[in-house]
Amino acid sequence: AQKPTFTAPNIIGSRSLRFKLTVTDFGSLKDTDATILNVTGDNDPPTADAGPDQTVDEEEAIVELDGVGSIDPDNGIKSYQWTQTAGPPVTLSNPLDVQPTFTPPNVLENGASLTFELIVTDMGNLENVDATIVNVTGDNDPPTANAGVDQKVREKSIVTLDGSNSFDSDDGVASYRWKQVAGAAVTFSDPTSD
Repeated sequence: AQKPTFTAPNIIGSRSLRFKLTVTDFGSLKDTDATILNVTGDNDPPTADAGPDQTVDEEEAIVELDGVGSIDPDNGIKSYQWTQTAGPPVTLSNPLDVQPTFTPPNVLENGASLTFELIVTDMGNLENVDATIVNVTGDNDPPTANAGVDQKVREKSIVTLDGSNSFDSDDGVASYRWKQVAGAAVTFSDPTSD
């Protein structure tokens, strides 16, 4: 159901109940989100703040997540727990730090989105969750063409042009195309071969 209900359980002290919602569209694509219900006595739950969404370039050395805006109104924060929930996997410097860092992954030209969830626990073991998204933009560098060394050949001999030392540093060479731009006309065996 879109808005299910239930009766909170009888407990001694305070407890957090975690719930995950998965929404599926008509094309079978899915997205998930989480929420925490704190059943409390006298302890008010903390407020998790995973910081604003960010957009970074894949070539940045370090990306920092920021949970310093998280607060607890009465007895203080006991722990932070960061978890990556979507996107190309990265390694956090320390998922228990308030401000962990990671190196952005190499992505294709259209980039990628990484989602991180922060769970904050207070001294009374109540929890709160927040999420942030880091969009990593692709930086598709152009390929480097290498037509080979200059050659000196005898007339009517078979000549091989060599572009095999051409390269692309991020996503590879997709095609080759030779074209004669000067001199007596010749016919290539295959102008798309390296």
